[in-house]
This record gives sequence, C-alpha cells and structure tokens, in this order.
Amino acid sequence: MDHAGKVVIPYEALNSTKVLQLLLSCLSVEQRIEALRVRDMYGNTLLHFASIKPECIKLLLDGVSGEQRVECVTAGNLGKTTPLHNAANYPESLKLLLNCLLATKMIGAIGTPNNHGHTVVYLARNNSESLGVIRECLSDTERADLLMAKDDRGNTLLHHSIKPGIKNLPQLLNYLTKAERAQVVMISNNLNENLLHRAAPNCETLNLLFDCLSLPEKVKAIMAPDKYGNTVLHKAANNPASLKLLLDSLPKKNRGNAVLARNVRGTTVLYKAAKNPASLKLLLDYLPETSRADAVMIKKKSGNTVFHKAACNLDSLQLLMDCVPVAKRWDAICSPGEDNHTPLHYAVSSYKSLKFLLYCLPKERIVSAIYLQTVTGLTVLGAASVGQPLSFLEKILSQFMSRTTVSAMVQSTSSSGSVASASSSSVSFFSQSSTTPNFEGCQEEKSMLKK
Repeated sequence: MDHAGKVVIPYEALNSTKVLQLLLSCLSVEQRIEALRVRDMYGNTLLHFASIKPECIKLLLDGVSGEQRVECVTAGNLGKTTPLHNAANYPESLKLLLNCLLATKMIGAIGTPNNHGHTVVYLARNNSESLGVIRECLSDTERADLLMAKDDRGNTLLHHSIKPGIKNLPQLLNYLTKAERAQVVMISNNLNENLLHRAAPNCETLNLLFDCLSLPEKVKAIMAPDKYGNTVLHKAANNPASLKLLLDSLPKKNRGNAVLARNVRGTTVLYKAAKNPASLKLLLDYLPETSRADAVMIKKKSGNTVFHKAACNLDSLQLLMDCVPVAKRWDAICSPGEDNHTPLHYAVSSYKSLKFLLYCLPKERIVSAIYLQTVTGLTVLGAASVGQPLSFLEKILSQFMSRTTVSAMVQSTSSSGSVASASSSSVSFFSQSSTTPNFEGCQEEKSMLKK
C-alpha cells in the first residue's frame, strides 16, 4: 500500500509474470480493481503499462467483472490515451483488450481520439494483424463509419494512410463496398484535398484509388481544386508517371484545359513542372502544337511565366523555346514578371542557361536585353555581377562582342553610376561591328551547350 492506504502494484512487477502472479495472489478481487485504478502523475494506470504484454493483461483482468473491465480498458490518461491506444500495434494484446468491451462500446473505444487526434485504428493503420483484429470486432457499417470519420483537420484514416511507409491502404479499402470506396476517395479534408490530392506523387497509389472510381468520378476527382486551387495535376507536376496516368484518365477534349488549369495564384500545371524536363515535355505533348506558344507565355498573378521558373534549367528552356516562334522569342525571354524581373535576371546564376537565352535573341537587341531593369533598377548585367566572379561575365559577353567592349562594360558594372554610359557605348559598338556572330535559330547552340 502507498502512504494514503491505497493498494499499489509496482510497475516493475510487470517485468516478470511470476512476480506479478505472486503479488496478485495476495489480493482480493476488490483490491485488484483498486490497484488497477491507481494512476501515476501522467494519469497512466497499471494497464497502460501492461498493454503491450498479453500475459500481464490476462493476469491483471482475471476475475474482474465486465463493467469494471470496460472501465479499465477505456481509462484515458492526461493525454486521453487509453490502454487500447498503447496496444494498437500489438495484435495479441489488442485482441485481449477489445474482448473486454461490449459490442455497443466497441466502435466508440476504437474511434475515440487522444489529444493528438489519434484513434486506435489510426495507430494500427500500418499493422495488418492489428487491422484484422479490429475488423473482426466491427460490423460492415461500423467499419465504413470508422474509415470515413474525420479528425479535427478533416482527414479520414485513408488520408493518413497515403504516406510513405504505410502499406495497408489496399486492406483498408477492402473493408468497404464498391460504392463506399468511391465515396471515401472523394471525401475532402479542411484543405479541400481528396485522396487523389494526397496520392498524386505516387503512381501506384493513384492506380489503386482509380480502381474505385468510374470515369466521370475520375474526372471530377482529378479536376477538383483544393483550398488553394490546386488540382491533382498540380500536386503531381514533378512526377511524370503520375501525370501520364492522370491525363490518360481524362477525355482527350479535357486534357489541354487540365494542363493549363490555374490555382489561386494563377499558377498552371505547366508552370509547376517547369524545373522538371521530363514532366514538362510530357505536358507539352498533351497540348496542341498550335497552342503551345501561348501556353508557355501565360502569366501567373505575379507576372512570371514558365520561362521565369525554368530560367536556370537548360533542358527545360530548350523544350520551351521550341514552342516559341523566332519572332516572339524576345517577348518570351525579356518578359517582365514579378518586380520587372525577366527570365534573364533569373538565369544569371547559370552560365549555360544565360548564354542559351542570349543566343536566342535577335543580335541587335542583346545589349538592350542585358540592360533591362527591375523596379529597383537592377539590370541583368548587374544581377550577373552579384555573387559571380568578373570572369563569369566576361566569358558570356565575349561570345557577343569584342574583349575591349566587354572589359568596359564589366568595369562600368562594378562602378556605381556608369551603367548608362556603358550601355550607350555598347549599343554603338553593336551597330558598327561586322564581326557579330550569327544568332538565327538556336539548334546549333543547343548541341554546343550540351557538350
């Protein structure tokens, strides 16, 4: 007994069934129940600690009546965690504890969340044996209710089961009828994400969920926007296999609009895929050739186009440039976006990308391009000088003008207040020079840059 006269069984006794059995043999049933009700400073009972040890559970509950067993099994600590929660990944213990409950109490005990929002079935979601134990205890209706129940963030158990390392999604779906599967796939959480939004980066999981839906249901689920306007395609933008599966699941007439669907920031799926050449190529292939030039020039709300996002990725830039007629390349490369930054401003950290973009411009406009300014007055030339050695600038500019002019421009860039004069002298040089390289087309430059 403790100092207050309560019967206390030390937790260390759980380490030996022989010691526990000896101690319990000295107690009456009433004293056992009293010992099971004693809590530590965190509200844990003896059964909380014994919940992963089946033999200890049997000994502790031996002779305890039905109602009192229910009380012990469902007793929550300060975090509202019960012995059932603790036993979630220990099938044998879980079965013993669930068998203590009345059928009418079963669904409530399994579906009650602790302070972390975790139910018993949530904690057991990656343990096939534990899920099997839970399934045996519930009716078909109760299983469906349990899988469709939402936590405080609106997520169902299946939302939580679409994560790396969670392998029991097929088992959970098999607990439902065909109609219930379609229903649960479409359930949205507080961010308006259905199960396809969660599964978008994983082609295998998408396939599994698609088996639950009819064609009209697939179209509806794929194009459903989340809280921020993202469709499932937005979420899958960096996974080519997922993108192909999703787009092939849509009617041909819907595919172009799906690729160009915008979220609340005006971001298209194409923009999301800009840094992933494989995804970008696949998306462009789903667009009619006649609409690709306009598609790659779509501006999001900030003013940026796909070219801004892809500016440091040479492979992506080459794919995009193939969509743009020569006459429109200035607009593509020098389009002012957020704070008047052009794709050239964003490309300055990549020698190959910046060189490629400059080669794609009309030769007489290159100097004008490198002196384009942001709202703060930062030119492309100035941006290239930030954090880059002067040799970086000289190497690029020497492709387009004499070394004397390059040296003057670089020197003027490193000196404050001389941008205008440098620009003027460079334009003059360009108008007089007869040794300027041929800039028509980009195909030869593409192969050269890849070497």
